[in-house]
Amino acid sequence: MLGEKYFELDMSYWGRSRRLVIQILRIWALVAYGLPALALETNKMNYLGFPLGYYNCAQVIPLFFGALLLIFNHVQEGIEADQMDGKPMVEAASSAALNAALMKVYVAYTGGFVSFVLFLGFLEAVGVPDQAIGILFVIFTLGMYAAIGIASRTSKSDDFYVAGRNVPPIFNGMATAADWMSGASFVGMAGTLYALGYDGLAYITGWTGGYVLVSTVIAPYLRRFGSFTVPEFIASRYQGTVQLPGGKVVEMSGFARFLATIVFSTGVIVSRFIGIQFEVAVFSGLIGVLFCSLLGGMRAVTYTQVAQYVILIIAYTAPAICMSTTQDDGFNKNNPVEFLVYGGTLQAIALREKEMVLLGLASKVTPYLEPKWRRVDFFALTFCLMAGTASLPHALM
Repeated sequence: MLGEKYFELDMSYWGRSRRLVIQILRIWALVAYGLPALALETNKMNYLGFPLGYYNCAQVIPLFFGALLLIFNHVQEGIEADQMDGKPMVEAASSAALNAALMKVYVAYTGGFVSFVLFLGFLEAVGVPDQAIGILFVIFTLGMYAAIGIASRTSKSDDFYVAGRNVPPIFNGMATAADWMSGASFVGMAGTLYALGYDGLAYITGWTGGYVLVSTVIAPYLRRFGSFTVPEFIASRYQGTVQLPGGKVVEMSGFARFLATIVFSTGVIVSRFIGIQFEVAVFSGLIGVLFCSLLGGMRAVTYTQVAQYVILIIAYTAPAICMSTTQDDGFNKNNPVEFLVYGGTLQAIALREKEMVLLGLASKVTPYLEPKWRRVDFFALTFCLMAGTASLPHALM
């Protein structure tokens, strides 16, 4: 049992692991709160057309968090190798053969999806109504997700709850990214940044910073302990009759709110995309989720999310690349690397704000790229989002 191995570790392992986590969290806190604290001062400097304070929260902090996790994983693997005489602490069932097989499947899937999109483009060119094309797209994607979910069916509890702990890292990363790019984050983040400007970046730093917490403080220990969920870990660790049901109540109370947001955003996107009633769109999405998860649990959900990642990454980046090639801000001209280009767009927004105030079309407000909230409010929201993300360790287990 993983739990038995968990308790056999000597104090040197725990000491080294604890020191590593403390150092990582110190750097994490310094970057997550130090750079936003200097936003007013650093916004006076420009980098690639961006006010530096805005750029730090939008680009530097999320990328730094990713690099920080790579460093943590590398050092922690060395600590575990020393403890287990070079053997992995948690046996990974994934292999080069599984990785190669999955790569072939998803390369074929990507080719099929691109071909289908080109076919839809042909239908649009010959005059097929947009609503019919939208319905075909939704049917195709839901059908593919359902097929993957059914093909991934399992009767093993380990597969159902944690995908057998054998998903290759690259595909696990794709599934996690697709989970992060859900309807709530896609629709919500676009609206939040549009409405709040700089202050909306608290959601970026909060969600990405939460993955540092869950990856260093929570998920690794649950994985080694052998628990499927946080309530199970609490019940096993502290014993008693109220820990398990109490933990489930706390966890579900938070999940219910998040689930409601996801379902609502699904209805909004689908109903507006293909012009059907909101209620029909919601039930269509729920039927897709049912087929994706009922028979295979987290195993089916993980492989379905990999398929979703392929669609999302194409749908997100292709339009952005096309638009970025039309920008010319004096520094970037026809540059397809979109995250380097939109600094010019931000400058245009700032100039437009000033023009509207001068023309009397708007009252004077805090500029879009400048912080409006008190710093303590920005930091509090960031921390709450980090803690909320860290309550979902099953996403990384």
